[in-house]
Amino acid sequence: MYKVVATLVACAFCTLNHKLFNCKKFSKESVDARREFVQTHRLCFNCFGSDHSVYQCTASTRCRLCRKKHHSLLHPKNPKSASDPKSVTADESVKEAERVKPNLPLTSGEQSIPQVVTCVSNMLGQVLLATALVKVECPKTKSTFFLRSLLDQGSQASFITESAVQMLALKRTPGASLVSGLGSDQATLASKSFVFIKIQSRLDPSFTITVKAHVLSRLTTFLPSSKVVVQVLPALPSNMLADPTFDMPNKIDLLLGAEVYSQILMEGIIRGPSNSMVAQRTRLG
Repeated sequence: MYKVVATLVACAFCTLNHKLFNCKKFSKESVDARREFVQTHRLCFNCFGSDHSVYQCTASTRCRLCRKKHHSLLHPKNPKSASDPKSVTADESVKEAERVKPNLPLTSGEQSIPQVVTCVSNMLGQVLLATALVKVECPKTKSTFFLRSLLDQGSQASFITESAVQMLALKRTPGASLVSGLGSDQATLASKSFVFIKIQSRLDPSFTITVKAHVLSRLTTFLPSSKVVVQVLPALPSNMLADPTFDMPNKIDLLLGAEVYSQILMEGIIRGPSNSMVAQRTRLG
């Protein structure tokens, strides 16, 4: 008779025999690098488990620094207050694109899809953009995932990251498109294909919508740019938020444009005191 006397645990970061939160190499990485690794490998942000997301995590452990539902190794080093005038940065995706492909001319053979990117002045406090977690399914394996999406009613199209397309094994349709930023008639990004992705509301399973999304290698930097200290409106139940961790920097895999925004918008706005949060009711939360 044989019995298991020990189970070897291979670290996802260095492959040695220990758990990720005990990995010295992982702990030496920057917070952003650690968050990026956990996000890329689809690990739970709370316990580093590989078979569930943070929203499905049943572990009772919480961050030792702020008591929120994420691992202490993923806690931002310098969380900034919403009133901190230095805590805001403009979305850098346009700036980065201009460094990579400056002033690409539009050609008659390519479709121009203007994209309005929300920018804010660094003289103001941190601006929270509307984000939502949406449920998606891999057509081949029927596995379900949660993608963090940015709701941008100023964008004329929807976009998805290359990594999300590969994870979901979505079928691509070739189609070259040039993307321009706010106040520019010159293209700064190019998409070579698009996909159709069916998204489902995390809070209302009866609501689904199929979105045509153009594929880009990257949509934006982590949003928000830093940890934001906010007070959730008393009239707003925390379990009804479209993105329960809206105040934590994280990756954006999906940008939902104006066409989608008009279909998810519902009546109902909750306002707080001046210069505080404003909550808009949608089909996503």
